[in-house]
Amino acid sequence: MGTPVEWKVIVSDLDLGEAEIISALLKSFEIDSRLTNEGGSAIGLPLVPMSSVDVLVRASDYDKADTVVEGYFSGAYEEDDPGEEE
Repeated sequence: MGTPVEWKVIVSDLDLGEAEIISALLKSFEIDSRLTNEGGSAIGLPLVPMSSVDVLVRASDYDKADTVVEGYFSGAYEEDDPGEEE
């Protein structure tokens, strides 16, 4: 057996939709993530629809993931809409 993977919470108390967006963003940076609800159930198991969700990453990816998540919340990955007038 290999060494067990240590998972760390990178962001917490999100709704499921935003947690899935962050998970997809992390995946685009080749960072594995897992989602859990307050009760600790992993995605794939039922989540309570209105429960808060945490995003976890491997401890070894935490620093890289932190940079990605900070960029997400600061709007660094938003694209300007060329059809939108100022």
